[in-house]
Amino acid sequence: MKHKEELDLFLKKFFKSIIDKILWRYNAKKRQLIIICPHEYFQDFLNQNYIKKLRKNLKERYNIQDIILKTNRDHFLYGENLNFPFNQNFTFDNYFYSNETESTIKLIKEVIRKKNKYNPVIIYGEKNAGKTHILHAIGNFYITHLNKDKILFLDFKNINFLFRKYSFEDLKKIKIFIVDHLEYYNINNDKENILLKTIKYFLNRNVKIFFSTKNRLENIVKSKELFSLLMSGIIFNLRLPDFNTRIEFIRHYTNKNNMLINENQIFDLALKHKDIGSIKKELNNILTIGTTKRDKILKKIQNKTPQNIIKLVSKQLNITEKDLLSKNNKKHISLARHIAIYLCRDIFKLSTKNLEKIFNRNHSTILYSIKKINKLKKEDENVNKIVNELYKKCNL
Repeated sequence: MKHKEELDLFLKKFFKSIIDKILWRYNAKKRQLIIICPHEYFQDFLNQNYIKKLRKNLKERYNIQDIILKTNRDHFLYGENLNFPFNQNFTFDNYFYSNETESTIKLIKEVIRKKNKYNPVIIYGEKNAGKTHILHAIGNFYITHLNKDKILFLDFKNINFLFRKYSFEDLKKIKIFIVDHLEYYNINNDKENILLKTIKYFLNRNVKIFFSTKNRLENIVKSKELFSLLMSGIIFNLRLPDFNTRIEFIRHYTNKNNMLINENQIFDLALKHKDIGSIKKELNNILTIGTTKRDKILKKIQNKTPQNIIKLVSKQLNITEKDLLSKNNKKHISLARHIAIYLCRDIFKLSTKNLEKIFNRNHSTILYSIKKINKLKKEDENVNKIVNELYKKCNL
C-alpha cells in the first residue's frame, strides 16, 4: 500500500484512547484492515463505538473495502490489556467539573488516601457524568503506589468472562478492586453469588473496592445481603457539568489539539451537548475527517453567543449595541438591556458573575433585569411577543 505510513498515523490518532488494547494489519490483496482484539467483549465494544465511523473513513481515504475483527489473547499481556478499559490518560487533574461537583471530587480524593475507612465506595451519577473517568483516575492514583498486577479494573460487560479466568487463589495478590458500570450486571442468583462472595473475600482481606453505576442500587441488586454490603460504604453523586464548565473544556481541548474554532462555535457546542463525552466525541469527529469536510461542519455550527443575542435584541428594538451596553437608562434602552440579560441567562444558563462581565452591570442589576422580564412577560403582551420572536430567531 502506497500510503501505509499515513494509514498507521491515522489509525493511531483514531484509536488514541485505546491504542494499547488493539493491533492491526493490512491485507493489500483483499483491501482489508484486520484488527486484533484481546477478547470478544472488547470486540463488541469496538463494533458499537468505532467501526461504523472507521469503515466510512477508510473507504473514502484509502479505498479499504472491509474491516475484519479478530480476537487473539496471546498477542496481549493479560494483566495490562484484559483489564479493559483502563485508561492511563484519565486523571483527577484533567477531569472537568463544575463548582457544585468540586466538593465531591475533594471528598473522593480524601477517601482514596484513607486506609479502609470507607469500603466499598460507590460512584453514582447519570450517563456521561464522568463516572468512568473518576474510576480510571482512582486506578491511576493507586498505580503510583502499587504494582499494576495488584489492581483489578473490570467492566461488568466482561466480568463473567474474566472470573472464568480467575480463581480466588489468583485474587490473593489484589489490593484494589475497581468495577465500572454496575448497572450492566444482569441479575440472576448465580451472578449475585459470584459478586457477593467476591466482595466478602476482598473485604476480609482489606481490599479497597470501588463501583460505578448510573442506576440506584435497589434497582440493580435483589439480594438483601449484597445490597447491605454495598450500602455499608460510602456513595458519591456526580453531576453533569454546567454550561461554563463545558465552555472551559471546549477551549482547553481545541487549544490542545490546535483546532481553529471561534467563540460562536464554542458556545454552540456547549449549548448542544450537556456532557463532556458528547462534546469530545463531536470534536474528535471533526479532528479525524478531511479539511474540506471539517470546514463544512464548523460552518454548520450556528452562531449562538451572548454577543449575538445582544445584536439580535438591538436590531429588533431599533437601538445600537453600544447603547444597549451603555449606562443610558432611557426606558426603551433599559427594556432592551433587560431582555438581552434575560435571554442570555435563560438560553446559556450563565451565572450572574458572567452576566455582570458581559453587560458591565452589578449583581443586583442583573437580578432585577431577570425578575423584571419574568414579570412583564406575564403582564405585558407586547413584551411577551418580543421575547418569543427573539427565541424563534435564535432557533430555540
